[in-house]
Amino acid sequence: MKRNSKRPALFASIKKRTSFLFYVIAVLLVDVIPLAVSAQPFLSNLSASADQPLYLTYAAALQRSGYILDQGYRFNCFEPAEGIYFNTDRGGSFNIAFKLNDSLCYNRNDYYKSPVITTSYSDLVRYYYYPFYG
Repeated sequence: MKRNSKRPALFASIKKRTSFLFYVIAVLLVDVIPLAVSAQPFLSNLSASADQPLYLTYAAALQRSGYILDQGYRFNCFEPAEGIYFNTDRGGSFNIAFKLNDSLCYNRNDYYKSPVITTSYSDLVRYYYYPFYG
């Protein structure tokens, strides 16, 4: 009879452990895992304008570069009297200008909305700006 009296206590202990385990799994599924899946790296979720310091030199990774020494490009988008362009010491520069009807927009002072950098890595920059209204 003593053996039978211990069995209900053992089953109750197993039941408590099992319900605790299910509780932990439920918390992980509902609270923790969605946060880990939806979180983006910091440099992929920027809103950097001219006021924030940001390193703006970009170069291709060696695996994707066809040159022995890769040439890095500096991204210039926050100088008010200049336009948006990429330049390098020996590789020249790549400038951007816009023309709408008779209006030419090159300098950042002329833009409707100044550039905002949203993503910045050593080999990639993503940004937006509006040279004209609309």
